[in-house]
Parts: sequence; C-alpha cells; structure tokens
Amino acid sequence: MISLKVVDVKTLMAELLVRDLFDHFLLSELEIITSNYFKVSGKLYKEFYSSDELELIKGRDHSYWKEIKPIAFNIIKGNKMPLSMKLVLMLPLASVGSIVEKANIGLSSSDINGMFLNFIFENGEVICTTGTSIKVFTLDKTLDNLWDEMAVSFLKGKEIAVEEL
Repeated sequence: MISLKVVDVKTLMAELLVRDLFDHFLLSELEIITSNYFKVSGKLYKEFYSSDELELIKGRDHSYWKEIKPIAFNIIKGNKMPLSMKLVLMLPLASVGSIVEKANIGLSSSDINGMFLNFIFENGEVICTTGTSIKVFTLDKTLDNLWDEMAVSFLKGKEIAVEEL
C-alpha cells in the first residue's frame, strides 16, 4: 500500500467525472459531502434485476464506475467544490486474475477480494491510496508491491502527476 498526492487535481477530476479513463473499474464505495451527505455502495442487488438483465451483468457483484459516474457528476456539478469526496474503485475480477497469473506468486484470483484505488478529496487536495485485499493469510507482499507499481505507472502513463507520500 502506498499513498500518492495528486499534483494536478483538475486533470484527475476530469478523468474521473468527465472522461472514460476509470470507466472499466468497479465501484466499491462513493461518499460525497456537499450541502448533504451522499453515500453509494457499488454493490449490485441482484434481486432487483430480471433474468435477462442478470445475463448482461455477467456475474458482477459491483457496478462499473461508468454506470454511477453520471450520478456523482450531478451531485458535484456547480460553482462550489464538494467539501469532501471519497471514491474507492477496484479492478474487475478478470484483470485481477491476469495480474495474479503473471505475478506467479502462488495465489489464484479466487484468493483475492480486490485490488483498489482509494481517492480522498479534501481541502482542494486528492490523496490516492492503493490497496489489496487477500482472502488467505500470506506474508508475501509481492502482489501488494506489484499493484503499487502498476497503479503509479497507470496514473503517470495517463499524465496524472502524482508524488509518493
């Protein structure tokens, strides 16, 4: 796990709320404080969907960020910045499986709860924290370190400047 300070907040917020850079991530959690407190769990409630709709979800347990992003944008848009925002995104299971397979660390994708990017916006600053959640006990930090490196590379590769804290 590492913490990164986002140098260009405006670029990151545009990527999160307007562009499609993070659309393929799943939403774990969203909290926004403006004039009210808004909290969205990304968890899908499958009993809400018809059998045809469940086919389209393809076994996902969480919404894609692109499905919730318009709601977040509508809460935030206006002349005032939110007081704070917390956004927790996670990699889809297929991406986790690919990373675990390439890492050759003795874990399978079923051993992983998730690989996360946590964005906290407060006082005009954004801190991004990486994280992994593993279902089995291991002292091996290879997956954590790999995810940290991949997250930094992803952000910098998309011209989102970050500084490690």
